[in-house]
Amino acid sequence: MVRTAHSADSANVNLAYALIDANHVKRARDLVERQNLYVDERMLQYFTTVASTQENPRLLKDLFIVFNGRTSTLELNKLLELATKKMYGKNDMESLEELSKEIDSTSFPLQHKLRTFFEDFKRKQTESVEFD
Repeated sequence: MVRTAHSADSANVNLAYALIDANHVKRARDLVERQNLYVDERMLQYFTTVASTQENPRLLKDLFIVFNGRTSTLELNKLLELATKKMYGKNDMESLEELSKEIDSTSFPLQHKLRTFFEDFKRKQTESVEFD
């Protein structure tokens, strides 16, 4: 149905989101890479809003992991800031560590505030790290 109303790329991006939501991150990532999909900024904003409304930091983290390099760096930084705040608020250090490794492995260009947070996080993983 999505494919008839929108492009095949939009349908595949929506499918990738559904896979992410169902916790099939590897399959979503494979789909995005295999189809060489680019995610429209508005679509990423929509996905981010839905995940945020659901209070689902895992979904936000996984959106970054799957769509990193496939959309605007500015929008990905906004997504990361929201995901980081929610994960930190839930004291989910394991997810923050996973996110930190993903950022490092892809050399993602963090905005200053996030870069400072993750530098502090790496230095003090066992201590309290402030994110304002």
